[in-house]
Amino acid sequence: MASSTCKPARAWMANMLSYAPNMPIAIIHVTMGRTRTTISLDRVLADLLSIHLCGRIENSAVAKWCQQQIDKDPGAFAARASQRLGSQAALEIAPKQIRDAYWDQQLQSPRDKKLSNRRRQKPRPPRRRAAARN
Repeated sequence: MASSTCKPARAWMANMLSYAPNMPIAIIHVTMGRTRTTISLDRVLADLLSIHLCGRIENSAVAKWCQQQIDKDPGAFAARASQRLGSQAALEIAPKQIRDAYWDQQLQSPRDKKLSNRRRQKPRPPRRRAAARN
């Protein structure tokens, strides 16, 4: 009798593994301008964002939030929309204390200092071509 009760659980698990063998993702459809595109977020991140937004797991709440983020600044999502929305979702669900610590670390990061120093440097003059030899 014990084996008969395990069969549905095994079938369910096999179905889940065949659906998402590597990493479960949430597929969300949004519009950017006149084009409709697909955003993919990690399933755990999407579920946590949904619980943060409306108190329960609901894909429509995450889709609405993603569309609102894109509508706020459409130019920022022209490339790598899934990655940008994923990082914004992580910051959205993080407590304020962790967000503040994250931004403090980002401002003090040596990687960012190198990038800002590169931006401050004057552009190099174009190289002169060697004189043509006859």
